[in-house]
Amino acid sequence: MRLTKPSIAEAAKIEYEKLQHYNFDNSKEEYTEFKLHWEYIYNNKAKPYLFTLGEIKDQVSFFDRHYRMETIDKHVEFLIEDIKTGITMPQEMGPQAKNWSFHCCKMMWLIAQERTEGLYSTVQCKVTNNNILFHPGMSRIYSLMYLEAWDKPVVVWDVGGNVTDREPLTLEQHLNIFDIPDQHRFAAGNDDIMEIHIGERRDLINRAELDVKEVLFQHKKPTLIGKCVPYLDFLMIKNGPEDGVIIETKGDYELQETDLRHILGLYPGVNETYENENFLIRCSR
Repeated sequence: MRLTKPSIAEAAKIEYEKLQHYNFDNSKEEYTEFKLHWEYIYNNKAKPYLFTLGEIKDQVSFFDRHYRMETIDKHVEFLIEDIKTGITMPQEMGPQAKNWSFHCCKMMWLIAQERTEGLYSTVQCKVTNNNILFHPGMSRIYSLMYLEAWDKPVVVWDVGGNVTDREPLTLEQHLNIFDIPDQHRFAAGNDDIMEIHIGERRDLINRAELDVKEVLFQHKKPTLIGKCVPYLDFLMIKNGPEDGVIIETKGDYELQETDLRHILGLYPGVNETYENENFLIRCSR
């Protein structure tokens, strides 16, 4: 049998099927490799476009199937179950309960950030003919959904070639979106998407985890003054201490599972109350 050397294009495809990382802000050599990889994706697999989150929600028919507000409710439930713990270490992120509790705190931090100074990075996603995946930006997408910030920009890698109403981003335009003062960029790409990452300080997220668990909740489940549906009994302290997070229902209203999502909007020193016609959430310490 005669072996043949793969062509340059075939060799690139084989190489790019594996996840590649590029520290392109700090190395001209890595920038050159990054640029070649970016161009390979652009010319062979997918193109990047700039959309708003609202456009994606309206135009991608299966968006709601993959990203639902009920997922936020579950994140809050896992946070309450985990409320007596401290910082979640990277090696503890395997179980869903710990993972989602940590990311719930991160969402609360991101919502506070958006309300005060704006998010530090733009959400990115990949869209095929029947799937949509936000990464990096899973926590940010739920934070923006909670805030109903549908005008926020999203970089979309169109794998199916379905976008026809706008021009794709050039490499320069793509990089400029993530050109943020005092922030380090790096890239992660495979054969159909090139993600741009902003260096994220885990110590700030760990601090946020303590802000939520220790400062807001006082390491206790919420105190419920009023009534809730039976399912929520295990997440509440009935007529308990008047510190931490306190939920007061109005009249004969029973707190629902979907009401828990409004805990997401709380953060020390930024927003410590939520009220509607049925209940009040407040923080006391």
